[in-house]
Amino acid sequence: MKKARPPAIILMKPQLGENIGTTARAMRNFGFSELHLAAARPGWSRAKARASAAGGAALLSQLQTHETLEEALAPFGFVLATSARPRALAKPVHAPDEAIDALFEAQRTVRAAILFGPERTGLSNADLDLCDAIVMIPADSVFPSLNLAQSALLLCYLWRQKSLSPPPPRPSLPPPLASKEEILGFFEHLEGELDRENYFHPPERRAAMVRNLRTLFQRCSPSSAEIRALRGIVAALARRRNRG
Repeated sequence: MKKARPPAIILMKPQLGENIGTTARAMRNFGFSELHLAAARPGWSRAKARASAAGGAALLSQLQTHETLEEALAPFGFVLATSARPRALAKPVHAPDEAIDALFEAQRTVRAAILFGPERTGLSNADLDLCDAIVMIPADSVFPSLNLAQSALLLCYLWRQKSLSPPPPRPSLPPPLASKEEILGFFEHLEGELDRENYFHPPERRAAMVRNLRTLFQRCSPSSAEIRALRGIVAALARRRNRG
């Protein structure tokens, strides 16, 4: 049976080569092959990563590095973020099985990824704002923090199990979701025009207002066509303003 293509794994600000290596090993155990690092700590040990990766060391020669999280997320249309604690965010929060179902559904039309946060702090709310859904592993509340590779191994295992199961009948494909690159481009376009109209007032409220707008649009899970339409609306309004 042909297996579904696994999502990419993205590590945000990883600190230790050993953790990068053991994550690569967990990926290799379950057929994952695409590893990205975003804003990794300078000087992380590639030698320690290779030693920890064992049979997964080949993934390290192909890993992709990025200066920012936005750059790492750009090609993906659906990003599942991991979190060890509840957040007051307007995002779907899934148990692991539900999260894998969401990934499978998203990958019918777009590339998907699973995002893991820094070992010590996890993902910030600003990081989560860029994602589409959150997965929480139901660990013991007394000690809920899992090692990076442990979290990756669990989700990779669940993906593998689902990929080997007979797929249920599926309806026709929905329109493809917009990539993060398209969505961030729209945000920059819209916010630039709103800045020209002094919409963000008072200035000290700008960050909160921007965040609310971004959350609103991302909650709609817009398609590529819808993002193009929204940008067309913003451009039309700007042209009308410029004509005076």
